[in-house]
Parts: sequence; C-alpha cells; structure tokens
Amino acid sequence: MSPSPLTTRRNRSLRCPAILALLGALVAVMGTASLGIVTAPAASATNWAPVHPGDFPDPSIVYDKATDTYYAFATQNFAAPRRTINIQVSTSTDGVDWTQMNGVDALPTLGSWAKPGETWAPSVAYDSTDGEFVMYYTAAENSQPGDQCIGMATSPNPEGPYQDTRSYPIVCQDGVYPSNSTTVGGNYGGSIDPDIFTDSSTGDSWLI
Repeated sequence: MSPSPLTTRRNRSLRCPAILALLGALVAVMGTASLGIVTAPAASATNWAPVHPGDFPDPSIVYDKATDTYYAFATQNFAAPRRTINIQVSTSTDGVDWTQMNGVDALPTLGSWAKPGETWAPSVAYDSTDGEFVMYYTAAENSQPGDQCIGMATSPNPEGPYQDTRSYPIVCQDGVYPSNSTTVGGNYGGSIDPDIFTDSSTGDSWLI
C-alpha cells in the first residue's frame, strides 16, 4: 500500500509545542483506499467489568470477516529487552471475552527509522482496496532529535506479522523529516498515538 498524500490541520490557537506534541497530528489520508473500523460492543453501566486482565494499554480493535474474529492490538509489554513484544495481540469471537495470543508480536521488526523500547498505541484497519491490514504505530526515531514518530506497517493477515518497509516515519513533527514528501512536518516535539477515523458518508479516512 503506497502512502497517500498527507495534510495536517493544527489548532493555531495553541502556541505551546509541548501541548501540540501531546495532541499529535491531525492528518487527512487523501486517497482511494477504504479503511474500515469495527469496535467491540460496549458493556452496559450495570455489568461493566475489565475485559482484559493483564497489561494491555492503548488498545485498537479490528474485525476480520473472513474468520469472524475481533483482533485487539496494544502497546508493547513491560519486559526485559529480549522478551519485549512490540505490539501485543488478543482475539475475541464476540468482542467482549478476550484471549491474549501469548508470545505473539504483531510487529516483530520496526521500520529502519525506529528503535525498540517505546512502541506505543497501534491503530489497525482493513484496506479493502489493497486487500491488506494497515497498522499505524508510535516509536522513537533512531536519529536525532530522537522524538517519537508514527510509522505505517501492513500485513495480509489480521494478527500479522506487520512490516514497515520505509526508512522514515509516515508522520513526524520533529523538524527534520519534512524533506520526505509524504511526511507531515513542523517542529512540535514529534507525533504520537495515531487513531484512524473513517467518515462513512464520504469514505474518506483520517489519521488523528
């Protein structure tokens, strides 16, 4: 899947780079790819309970019609470097009861621009145009200034493994990467926590 042209909408009333870095980039993915998001059914106020017993932060959920299964992806686990899982995976048949795929890393190798240790907040969707699953993720760049940026990886299978074949992040507001035509620029301390929103009325997808 070729990266689509990206544009950024920023709230110009916010002047503090630190706040902008926390908010991240609001990016329009302008292309023909159709990205679909499916969320799990919400528990009611009377029966609310955690659906995952362990460490599984910043989850993103995608539904795979082929297997009639929900897949959830989360920030890396807390473990020794040799036991670190960059992106954790859990599955569910009903969107409520979840089973973690222990030892499975949906993104075993980061893009060459990134270094391991801070792989956060994946967001996954299915691209019906290219027939593949797309993951946006946060990682720390391995060059100066060392900010966190957003990469994009793809896989034919919902559980992965996903591959990021680019030598640069897809979004990085660190003041360095604007030379890449597909990378949103500006120096705002990096970009974090991507999330995909698809407007059902237009079919346009937005990376927030």
